[in-house]
Amino acid sequence: MKENDNIIEQTNAIISRTVNNQLEFLLVEELGGGLWSLPGGAREQEDESIEAAMKRELKEELGLQEHEYDLQATKIQARCFYDNPDSSRCGKTGVISLFFIHPHDISRLKATSDLEKIQWATLKEAKKMFTFNCHRELVDRAAKKLDQ
Repeated sequence: MKENDNIIEQTNAIISRTVNNQLEFLLVEELGGGLWSLPGGAREQEDESIEAAMKRELKEELGLQEHEYDLQATKIQARCFYDNPDSSRCGKTGVISLFFIHPHDISRLKATSDLEKIQWATLKEAKKMFTFNCHRELVDRAAKKLDQ
């Protein structure tokens, strides 16, 4: 993880689908349960770029290999102060870069041993489930971009 004065460079993925004309987002629950977020995580020292961090996180959390999805960078970023005492990030600030991920076969998405589980949620449901406000902001901004 790259840290500088409690700043964590992070990446999150928007993976979405439409069911019955309703946009749904893939959410992940961290191990131990209760902390819901978008797929992704912190950039580590060995990651050459934030895009490399996103690819590593997709493999670690969802078992996705690079040839199984298309990755689209966005200009959507958010700052997040982590104040949940149950999080290992508590007291730190994350600078999050968002990517749109388009899996070639959405049915292959599964939680790896790095996660408790994955779940599809509508925008309204996701905003209720997220542990951190920055994820609510990111999914709101992504939904607006997807509606264009």
